[in-house]
Amino acid sequence: CYNASIALFQDGCDAGYECVDDLCRVSVEPVDGRTCHIICSAGKYCENGSNKCRGPSYKGECFNLATGFFEDGCEDGFYCSFNKCVDVSLEDESGSLDDNTTDMLEDDSSNSDSIGGSSSPTTTTTNEAMRHNSLVAAISATLFSAILQLEEDD
Repeated sequence: CYNASIALFQDGCDAGYECVDDLCRVSVEPVDGRTCHIICSAGKYCENGSNKCRGPSYKGECFNLATGFFEDGCEDGFYCSFNKCVDVSLEDESGSLDDNTTDMLEDDSSNSDSIGGSSSPTTTTTNEAMRHNSLVAAISATLFSAILQLEEDD
């Protein structure tokens, strides 16, 4: 497993860390009842007892953070936003989050000007996810470059 603190691969991880996808990560229990610790891409979730990320299997299926499973719709007081059940009270704070994100993520050609200034919650979330993924890719590339440099120095 790769220990980013010392930039080396090692057998297992130090105390307080666990090996997830060949990378030592801080070991924490999720506060929302899920047992799957995989970090998934935007709009996808890992169900309890699984080790794979997935989106909804059919229209109306939504991920319930409290149970850790996809379900048909959401419980009272919640609505489906970005493929997960969200507390209705969150709508008042950030504007309407009710959207058809699944369709927009599957076919991005329908919103080709999404980067050009649209302020819909879907576009904002998608752009934030793209920025996050770009940052992760840049950090990974820098880290990989440093590892290669260390190997060349040996």
